[in-house]
Amino acid sequence: MYIFELSDKAVQGHEMGGKADSLGKMLRMGLPVPVGYVITAEAFDGDHLKKDAKAELDALISKLSSKGHTYAVRSSAVGEDGAVDSFAGAYETVLDVKCPDIMSAVQTVAASAKDVRVDVYARERGTSAGRTAVVIQEYISPDYAGVLFTADPITASRGKMTGSFVKGVGEKLVSGEGMDGEFTIDAVRYSYSGSADMEPYAKKLFGYAKKIASDGIPKDIEWAVSRGKVYILQSRPITTLFTNNFDNFDINDSLCGELLLSKTNVG
Repeated sequence: MYIFELSDKAVQGHEMGGKADSLGKMLRMGLPVPVGYVITAEAFDGDHLKKDAKAELDALISKLSSKGHTYAVRSSAVGEDGAVDSFAGAYETVLDVKCPDIMSAVQTVAASAKDVRVDVYARERGTSAGRTAVVIQEYISPDYAGVLFTADPITASRGKMTGSFVKGVGEKLVSGEGMDGEFTIDAVRYSYSGSADMEPYAKKLFGYAKKIASDGIPKDIEWAVSRGKVYILQSRPITTLFTNNFDNFDINDSLCGELLLSKTNVG
């Protein structure tokens, strides 16, 4: 079997890729994540589907055709969206895909593992790109789309969440092309400041973000608002806050947030 529903308990761990693992966990937590499927990395021979995997995908497309949705097709590479490396924006994403075009979109995303952006990011980080699974999710047509950091990405403060957004599809924000507004949320005693456009949705987004970051790891969360409802599109650790290098013993956890240091019992 090469294709699993994202909410399936089997969708967890290294072999499913970072994105599918994160999405599966959030769905099982009851968060409003668009439902979907993951095609495992083992389904691909290079960037082409194996014969049995292609038959599974054909059957899935036939099943989805009756639902009337369009879909977002994204990468879920091994090592992507991890605590050390994110590969954010390196792989192709195909949005608003009609069912007859899903097969082609899957091939496009799988082939993007060979893209120069992936290679450059991997070399700069001193790592390598892992095998690539592919996620197929119901597409949410957003009125607003944005990102929310559950800790300040500059100061690492856990007391303030910072966000930015665009009107419509969020790809230009993720790619760094621009934004339509910014906001901050006090994470200790909830309060909102920033663009009035986001204020009606901020408290709901704040609640979801607290739940996602309840494991103690600061998160970079992609979200969307559609027809008044807040959706979580994906979540990854904020890799810039994890600067430890265990290979050369350059370790300083005080750079990862606001911490209380004590000399008690040092002797």
